[in-house]
Amino acid sequence: MPSTQELFKQDIEDLHLIYEYDVDIGKGKHEKWRYEMWFFSFDRIVYAIHGGPMAGRKNYQKAEYQ
Repeated sequence: MPSTQELFKQDIEDLHLIYEYDVDIGKGKHEKWRYEMWFFSFDRIVYAIHGGPMAGRKNYQKAEYQ
């Protein structure tokens, strides 16, 4: 059976995900929230937030995979 690290390399290494959704902020108004994740190494991801209350945040985040 492949190790977790081997499966990471096979399945998601260098995968870049973008997640967008509309949020109802009331009175018929909507905002688009956008999140990005890049799985660049076995123990870290890079994320960026482009909308919502945390817009502008970018960081490296420790990650674990199962």
